[in-house]
Amino acid sequence: MSIKKSLVFVGIALCSMQMLQAQTEDKKFGVGLFYGQREYKGDVENQWFKFKNLKTNGSYGLQLSQYISPSMDVLLRGAYGKLKGTRNGDSIPTGFIPYTFNGNVIDGGIELNYKLNNGKILSKDSKFAPFIIGGIGAIYTYKFQKEGYFSNAVYPPKSDVFEDLNFNFNASLGLKYQITNSIAVVLRSTAHFTIWDGLDAITAGKNDAYLHHQVGVVFSLGKPKDTDGDGIADKVDRCPEKVGTLAFLGCPDTDGDGIADIDDTCPELQGLATFQGCPDTDGDGIKDSEDKCPEIKGLLSFQGCPDTDGDGIEDKEDKCPNVKGILAFQ
Repeated sequence: MSIKKSLVFVGIALCSMQMLQAQTEDKKFGVGLFYGQREYKGDVENQWFKFKNLKTNGSYGLQLSQYISPSMDVLLRGAYGKLKGTRNGDSIPTGFIPYTFNGNVIDGGIELNYKLNNGKILSKDSKFAPFIIGGIGAIYTYKFQKEGYFSNAVYPPKSDVFEDLNFNFNASLGLKYQITNSIAVVLRSTAHFTIWDGLDAITAGKNDAYLHHQVGVVFSLGKPKDTDGDGIADKVDRCPEKVGTLAFLGCPDTDGDGIADIDDTCPELQGLATFQGCPDTDGDGIKDSEDKCPEIKGLLSFQGCPDTDGDGIEDKEDKCPNVKGILAFQ
């Protein structure tokens, strides 16, 4: 591979890594390990959906994923494996062997993943999460060997070894199943379309392509977002910008009356749940803010003020508050 092609390949990888540095959401950075199979389609043959080269076309892959929004992730992906194709049948002269290519493939690229469990199509909490992926990347083939007969060209057995760098567009369909908050199983099938012909060492007028079927495990990493630093993740914190306690789902109880400030009408005065956290100092069943005599137990009919002698005249209007009398004499 030329120095110029090598620099282009490295440049794509570095730019992709730069886009994956920011991490801002709860467990939204993922690392995935994959096993798969490639199925070639080009000038030599069409293997798509035939699953016939499970051993020769196997692959191992690594994926890094970064959350962008409820609908979108960015992925950095790479895979190593083998690729083989054989031309059988048509017009092979007697005494010649069919054309075959076989070698190593490394592919990688950057992709955007559109998630259907985005709260609009499917619930964000759905364990089954279908997705659609599109991206660009590079394909490096090396230690490729071609042999046999192809369209009047004869390649002696294992005499022609080549390598190449190609670029491609790809599109995927897949399904993610969330086992736990941190572990998921992923199935995906990706179609890779090369930009120019030659993946199979034959240029016969049409660009080559291949399918890549993969199964893998994705591990979600990172700490939950906790804006107020109270140890309770924002997504379950009723007061994400105020330090609180687990007992009140992340909200504070400033006056210590057992009622979270967010539900407390008098958050700085210790009170009763009956009065939404407001106090009733004299215990007469009338909260202080509506009690004209908040420190003396009284009657509702006198807005919390007492009538000690029970003559129907509240004490502050009664000239003889301890002796039962009549209104005419106060």
